[in-house]
Amino acid sequence: MADKIYEDDELVSVRFFCDCGDQGHNLEVVIERNKQGDILQCSFNLFLAGRPDLRWRIKEAFSCLKGKDGQLGDFVLDKKDYQAMIDIIHQLNPHFSSTSGTGNLR
Repeated sequence: MADKIYEDDELVSVRFFCDCGDQGHNLEVVIERNKQGDILQCSFNLFLAGRPDLRWRIKEAFSCLKGKDGQLGDFVLDKKDYQAMIDIIHQLNPHFSSTSGTGNLR
């Protein structure tokens, strides 16, 4: 479940946890506003504590040597946090609609 760290008129900070359940995998979203309510800055800070096992890292290294893109890890947003993330995106762009575009958010 999303964890609201701080919220006032000028700063909102929310932490989302990864679907895997590891407390070291989280995404922190921070929105900073001025006194008039205009957004000055939005940051998405991804934290992936720990490291994958040796076999996986060797496999990724060989993939990179073959010219394929590699990954250091991944973050999967938990389904129960979808609405909270949509609410944050809506703060960034009030004209955003979850029904716009070709995809269906469910």
